[in-house]
Amino acid sequence: MFANPNGGNSGCGGEKNGVSSRVAKSGKFLKYWLPVIIWMSMIFTASSDAKSYQHSSLFFEPFVHWLFPSWSQSQVETIHHVFRKTCHFMEYAMLGLLLWRAIRNSPRSPATQWRWDEAGLALACVFLYAAGDEFH
Repeated sequence: MFANPNGGNSGCGGEKNGVSSRVAKSGKFLKYWLPVIIWMSMIFTASSDAKSYQHSSLFFEPFVHWLFPSWSQSQVETIHHVFRKTCHFMEYAMLGLLLWRAIRNSPRSPATQWRWDEAGLALACVFLYAAGDEFH
């Protein structure tokens, strides 16, 4: 690499090169937004199962019966229902965290301190996606 009289490098593959800047930006985009896209795809795929309650009961309810043999079937079904709702809440909580992380690290928003507008935008996106998922 040749020295530049003004300091820095000569531009041969250096940071002043537009290609290097675009690669860095696309790498940052993938680092923060690819997990969001993958998680949304997983939610979309899982929600397309019309008989998911019956499928999860095949595994969950026998396991609970094994752990607590004295429980009645209605108690096991209640625990199954609560477990499913908790998992549903957690999958959207994870989506919210991933969205907040991506929004927080966007090029226009330097990550310095907590900002309510970033959190609100992430929460609004989660609500919209959940509403679309219910429609789906």
